Amino acid sequence: MARPLRIEYEGAWYHVINRGQTRRNIVRTDEDRKLFLKLLGDTQQTYGIEIHAFSLMDNHYHLLVHTPKAGLSRAMRHLNGVYTLKINQIWNTDGPIFKGRYNARLVDSEEYLLELIRYIHLNPVVAKLCAKAQDHQWTSHGYYIDRKRRPTWLSTQQILSRFGGAERTALERLDKFVHEGVPVWFSEEIKRNRIVLGRECFRDWVYHNYVDPDRDDILLGEKKPWQRISIKKILEKVSFVYDVPISEIRKARQGKQNEARTVAVYLARQISGARQVDLVKWFNATNRYAIAKMIQRFKEVQAKDKNLNRIMNGIKSHLYSQRQNQ
Repeated sequence: MARPLRIEYEGAWYHVINRGQTRRNIVRTDEDRKLFLKLLGDTQQTYGIEIHAFSLMDNHYHLLVHTPKAGLSRAMRHLNGVYTLKINQIWNTDGPIFKGRYNARLVDSEEYLLELIRYIHLNPVVAKLCAKAQDHQWTSHGYYIDRKRRPTWLSTQQILSRFGGAERTALERLDKFVHEGVPVWFSEEIKRNRIVLGRECFRDWVYHNYVDPDRDDILLGEKKPWQRISIKKILEKVSFVYDVPISEIRKARQGKQNEARTVAVYLARQISGARQVDLVKWFNATNRYAIAKMIQRFKEVQAKDKNLNRIMNGIKSHLYSQRQNQ
């Protein structure tokens, strides 16, 4: 059986999961849990990775990790290896604790990060271990909310900055966002278990730079820029399909549904590689949180609307064919 594909580069974000061997528990007591979190902090300091979220459950764990200098494999080998060694000594056992090395998915660093934070923080709530995420001592949501308890090795600023305002306001928005629940479209994305969790343009970029289609392996060598589809091209095609002027698509209309506008915003995020902050300017939105909410609502509608999917696929096919012919 082939080993899982590992893709590492500077600045990468990962959703890391590891489960107990044959679904057995990886922790038995609170002392075991404290040991795991201590080693997680040691790993952060030793290998220079950033831990932005965690959830330690009885038989598995979730991490959201950022690697400014790459090197996820070395860090995870240290965490899993040292924990296995120490816990075997404590339990007076021998052999593997974890099912395998670990599973790591590359994560698109825009709105997918927020959805992943929500997914990780709600793990104990979904498992009916607590009513609110902050009530679970071994998940990072409580450490976000109560800064006095927050360990120095837990990075929170990048996530909180996406909610805007002072820290207190950002924390209130984060807490509200998390407890709104994981949307259906993201649950479906998680179930697909791809090696990349993100927009089409991000998946294209990863496969273009790191995956050899002939060997299904990591490409070595210099990263290449991916030929992006411009927002201007997307606006032109959406305008043509919906017979709506581009100027109207770019207008923010309070309380009014504008399918052409939401399609254009969604496609711009998915296939142009544009950042949310860029879309705020292009579509005259109030802030990037408004853009993220628009995309989230659109995905929920898209999951149920076959006609909308047909329109979307037609627009994307045309745009991709144009790119290939350039």
